[in-house]
Amino acid sequence: MRHTIILLLISGISVTGFSQSENASDQKLQLGFNFGINYSNLQSDENPLSNSAEFSNALGYQMGILVDYSLTDRLSLNPRVEIAFNNGTVIFPNASEIQDVHEVLPVGLDIITYLIYELGNGKNRPYILLGPDVKLPYLDKVRASYQFSSSTIVALDFGIGLNFTSEKHSFSPELRYSYGFSKQGHPFLKPFQLHSISLVVNVKS
Repeated sequence: MRHTIILLLISGISVTGFSQSENASDQKLQLGFNFGINYSNLQSDENPLSNSAEFSNALGYQMGILVDYSLTDRLSLNPRVEIAFNNGTVIFPNASEIQDVHEVLPVGLDIITYLIYELGNGKNRPYILLGPDVKLPYLDKVRASYQFSSSTIVALDFGIGLNFTSEKHSFSPELRYSYGFSKQGHPFLKPFQLHSISLVVNVKS
């Protein structure tokens, strides 16, 4: 895990440094990295949950590398690879007063492809994004035979952002929601879904 994080950071810094020779606003191809926080949102059609279980949703964090390729003056293709440390859990009460906590996709590798459409004119432009997100379980620790292993999630992401462009770099704070279509199976619960909200900063050059 430590090696993966270091590799992502080195890759992001390297690609931004490599592409500094042109004005950021004039480049057709930009490389970069991002970092930020996320909030897991576990949801189920079952209410209340079986076996007196409860969902616990909390903050996590994420980072990744990205490529931005301009298709037109306003439209760009933006593939990304991100590693997300999620903090959504299923909690079962226990007679011994020790809760059984089951983590849902604690570490995920997100393979993402966005279409980004910029609004307005000038160097600093708001934008909207939309695209598929495949979340692969990366490190899923199953501590007991009755616990479950998270499965791959196919999601649709949508969001908004604001692109600030300087001479060499561009910075984009971005808010997005990821709607997970794939359901997670659990031996003691009906299938449920993992959605998430993310606030990240993209750095490109």
